[in-house]
Amino acid sequence: MGRHSPFFVQLFVAVIPGLGAAQQVEPSSLPVITVERATVIAFWTVPASDAALIAEPTLAMALDDQQYYWAETRGRLTELGIAALGQPGRSFRIRDNLGERVFVAPPDSAVVGYLLVAPGKELKAIYRVHYPDGLVTVARSFFGFDGRP
Repeated sequence: MGRHSPFFVQLFVAVIPGLGAAQQVEPSSLPVITVERATVIAFWTVPASDAALIAEPTLAMALDDQQYYWAETRGRLTELGIAALGQPGRSFRIRDNLGERVFVAPPDSAVVGYLLVAPGKELKAIYRVHYPDGLVTVARSFFGFDGRP
């Protein structure tokens, strides 16, 4: 596969129709991610179809770029002891020692992003594609790492 080849056949489609800022999301219908340590979760818009990707080439490029850079970033985060997870969709539940929290990306935010979370710590969302060095630096700072694994 080339760098900008479609990779979407591996993803399950979890679309929440009509999700808007004023609409409530039923939390029980959202996927759950259990967090037991410092974790970075890559998330992304799930296209409704291949036709949507063809109609929106910038969406296709953002999704492809995120997955391309995330492949390297995951390994670097894991070496630091940070869990690196991927979650299709822009809404999900986080389960940790605080209980369950719901994350819903704002409708006007970028189509890709990353959620930084650790048990007992507030969630931090960052949006757009991030290169490995930049995302690792943000994660180290957020989780209070001093540069050593």
